[in-house]
Amino acid sequence: MEGTGFKALDRFLLLEEIGASECASVYLALEAMNSNTTRLVALKVYKALTVIEFEFLPNELKQKYDVISALHGKNLLEVFELREPPQEPPLVVMEY
Repeated sequence: MEGTGFKALDRFLLLEEIGASECASVYLALEAMNSNTTRLVALKVYKALTVIEFEFLPNELKQKYDVISALHGKNLLEVFELREPPQEPPLVVMEY
């Protein structure tokens, strides 16, 4: 998005960093669902991986995703998507 001051990542427009840890950052993002529809999401983007982390992270992410996506309730966030390595960057798309 040239001139807006926002960063773009694939189909996401990163509006604001709302959290960070040693291994990932979480952004408030606008997701382009199609040409006419967008939604606000929380986007957890994992940072650059070492070779060892690259081997370990897919299993860890998949296990967390399987557990979290199976849970439902009014006080739980819905997980929409998991993008695992080798896709870069690995990320998790959640409701905001």
